[in-house]
Amino acid sequence: MAETTRENALGQFRETAGRSEPGEAVRFAQGRFLDELPGIMFGTITLIWVIASFVGLTWRELPAEVIARVGVLTHLVLGSHMVTLATRVGTVAGVAHRAYSFLAGRNTA
Repeated sequence: MAETTRENALGQFRETAGRSEPGEAVRFAQGRFLDELPGIMFGTITLIWVIASFVGLTWRELPAEVIARVGVLTHLVLGSHMVTLATRVGTVAGVAHRAYSFLAGRNTA
């Protein structure tokens, strides 16, 4: 009787130990995606920077009326809150850049 119980338990152990997990392929794919994520983010940020640089070059040569109309359209599409938020974030980033440049210039000497 004891041997029969041991054989049944051993048979169940072999069955469960031999099974592969169903989520193994999903975990592998997620791991590969996370490995590639820094490269994707770098490429996206670089692309945005290049496009913004070209827009900044052409923006300087536009007449004031066109710039005013773009501002009005931006307010209509995004809403005044988003435009205000983006403007303030840009201002804070500009001030932080100036402060960093000032402090870095003083510390190198």
